[in-house]
Amino acid sequence: YTYTPSGNYNTLTAGNYTDTFTLSASDALGVTQTQVFTVNITGSNDTPIFTSGAVNLSYTDTTAIDTFPSSTGTIAATDAEGSAITYGISGITATSGSSSKVGTYGTLTLTTAGAYTYTPNNLNTVPSGNYTDTFTLSATDGTVTGTQIFTVNITGANDTPTFTSTPVTLSYTDTAAVDSFASSTGSLSATDAEGLAVTYGISGVSATSGSSSKVGSYGTLTLTTAGA
Repeated sequence: YTYTPSGNYNTLTAGNYTDTFTLSASDALGVTQTQVFTVNITGSNDTPIFTSGAVNLSYTDTTAIDTFPSSTGTIAATDAEGSAITYGISGITATSGSSSKVGTYGTLTLTTAGAYTYTPNNLNTVPSGNYTDTFTLSATDGTVTGTQIFTVNITGANDTPTFTSTPVTLSYTDTAAVDSFASSTGSLSATDAEGLAVTYGISGVSATSGSSSKVGSYGTLTLTTAGA
């Protein structure tokens, strides 16, 4: 004999099922003996399977001050028994139809229908190097749960310091009289995205004892490494 299962047993819900047949054996005089042929099937609630590929996002920081938009998309999964699937982030309880989790470099929000939004932090502050933010997504039929990893790849760069003080423009006016021209003083300021200490200087001049000086066509500029 050959018994060929019909259909996909994965679609069976949890429980016990039976397929029975009555077999017969007859001789030439027509005497027949019967026997029951039994197939016992144990069904199980199958784990939902993700049909969308694993999400891999990438963000690259440059030496400039960059902007990093949110990334959106949708995940999908199927359930062998045809049950409705609810999506979530492992370890997070959904509220009002969505769940959110704060990662190391951004926040992931996922609706129970499978729509996601990843909002990065200010990645300008990330030092040079390669970094990863990972989350575990879930797809459940209410009883069993399938999971998939959500990955964000980040390439950091050492951002160029940004001047926060306005460009300096000085004005001196000579008159027909014999004038005196006083020195002008002030301070520069700048920020570094990674929070590193900033040192100030005059291009092309090496600082000595905490300051640098350069003789111009009409005067001399001195600048301390602290910005004064």
